[in-house]
Amino acid sequence: STATVVAVYDRDLGFADALLPTEFAAAHTPDPLAPTVLVRSAPDADPQQVGRELQSLTAAYPMARTSDRAAYDEARRRRQESATAVGRLLLGMISLFTAIAVVNTLVMATTERLREFALLRLVGTTRRQILRMMAWEGGITVGVALALGAAVTAAVLVPVSLALTGSAWPSVPAAWAAAVLGGAALLGLGTVLLTTRLALRREPVEAMGLRE
Repeated sequence: STATVVAVYDRDLGFADALLPTEFAAAHTPDPLAPTVLVRSAPDADPQQVGRELQSLTAAYPMARTSDRAAYDEARRRRQESATAVGRLLLGMISLFTAIAVVNTLVMATTERLREFALLRLVGTTRRQILRMMAWEGGITVGVALALGAAVTAAVLVPVSLALTGSAWPSVPAAWAAAVLGGAALLGLGTVLLTTRLALRREPVEAMGLRE
């Protein structure tokens, strides 16, 4: 059998890669029954009469279930919310493991500089100056990391957004983007400063005798 292309759409948002007539697709699928059938009644039709006639189809199709538009929309909304909740849960787990890895890396990198901090303090550098130095270093590191992360994310999301919506700006809420960027910056800079503050509690002479 052959098919004739009658239309080509530029963006497939909400659609499949190809749309085929029911009669044509039924011969190539293991289950020819459609999962959902939408029925539009005439403007002057009696809704109760339409409902009774649809209910009579269950004798021929025992697995069929009928519902009005409100019930169908509610069921679809619940499915979408369930899928969204699962996606957010997975994203939260990934973010948590990523945060743990970032914190561990920053803590190890900072604690390895105990002797450097001790030497700075022995030559007259104050704790405040060391903290200010680490704040600058941490800010630059976090800024570069956010820039690189945003560039990698844009390289993936921008082509997808162009293909689906025609716009280069991904459909991501600004509040969510700000929360992710702000949370990452706060986590990175806060970890560096907290670890540095704890490291400075050790006496310089004692810290100089530690092995790196």
